[in-house]
Order: sequence, then structure tokens, then C-alpha cells
Amino acid sequence: MVPEAAVSAVNLAEVLAKLISRGMSRQEALAAFDALHLEVAGFDHAQAAVSASYLGKGISLGDRCFLAAAHTRGAGWTSDRALASIASTHSPRLEFFR
Repeated sequence: MVPEAAVSAVNLAEVLAKLISRGMSRQEALAAFDALHLEVAGFDHAQAAVSASYLGKGISLGDRCFLAAAHTRGAGWTSDRALASIASTHSPRLEFFR
């Protein structure tokens, strides 16, 4: 576990929706997330503006929001290695798990 780890509220919504769509109840999905003890970071006007800089590069809304949140924090953790090749040169530092 990374002590300073956080998840954007936008990306939390995406994760919960994915878990529920794959058969978890809402309560189970929330409990699974809560077990991670992650800070939930808001997504504000400035991050929305940063996320727009990734538009048109074939990056989903969720990934653009992730990159904007990582930009704010200086780095981000993801399992999506494709983000390294499709994100722009002004991308935040990305760390990969899996």
C-alpha cells in the first residue's frame, strides 16, 4: 500500500460502477473500496481544465480525469500501460502495478 495514495472522486465513481456492473451489490462494492483506506480527492475546475488537454488523443473521460488528478499530485498509479504511450509529453509521472 502507498501511504499517500488517493483516488479521484470521478475515478471512484467509475470503479464502483464497474464492480456493480460485474455483479457486486452496491454495499459490497463500497465495502471493497473502503477496505483500501484511500483518500478520495475532489475533482475541481482546475483539474477539469487539465483533463481537457488530453482530449482527442483517444483517452476516455475516466482516464483523462485520472491523468488530471495525477498531474495535480505529481504522479499516478495505474495498471493501464497504454496510458504511457498515448498521453502527451506533459503527462504526470506514471507508476504501474500489475
